[in-house]
Amino acid sequence: MSFALSRMPPVVPSSRVVDGKDEPVTVQTRTSRAEFRRAGTLESQMRRNGLKAQKVRESATVVEVVIVRPDTDWQVSYSFGLKARCWYLRRIDDPSL
Repeated sequence: MSFALSRMPPVVPSSRVVDGKDEPVTVQTRTSRAEFRRAGTLESQMRRNGLKAQKVRESATVVEVVIVRPDTDWQVSYSFGLKARCWYLRRIDDPSL
C-alpha cells in the first residue's frame, strides 16, 4: 500500500453530497494520505461490502472509475491522471447521500 500512497498527492480534492436544509448539497473536501492508509485497500473494502468497479472514461492520460454498490444509489468516482509515465489519483467524488 505504501507504493500506491506514494503515487498520490499529499491531499486529493474530493466532493461529497450531504443533506442540506431543503435539498442535498455538494461539499468540496480534501482527502489525505493518512485517511487512505486508515481505510485499508480498496480491494478489501470492495470484497467486504459487495462493491463493483466500472471504468467510465479512458484516454491516453485520464482514467475514471466508478465504484458502485449494486441495487443502490451508492457510488464513488475516482479520477486518475498519467504523469511522467505513472498513474496518480487526481480527484474523488461521492454523489451518494
